[in-house]
Amino acid sequence: MHQFTVTSTVNKRKNQREKYCQNKIHFVTFGKINDMKKGIGYHFLGIFIFVGFIGDDCQTMIYQKVSEHYQLVS
Repeated sequence: MHQFTVTSTVNKRKNQREKYCQNKIHFVTFGKINDMKKGIGYHFLGIFIFVGFIGDDCQTMIYQKVSEHYQLVS
């Protein structure tokens, strides 16, 4: 999965990378689908982690799917 962002500075995006990598943050991800067969609304896509950037401008963030399932841990 890719995320494109230009709303923050390059330094802020690099600092964000450090936070995501150090804390091993997992992203519970949903996508909006408008399909009569699958249904209309938000559907769970999976659990993703940040793995890096494309290019030196750090505008495109790359995420890798690590799980198809979400389990609540208490």
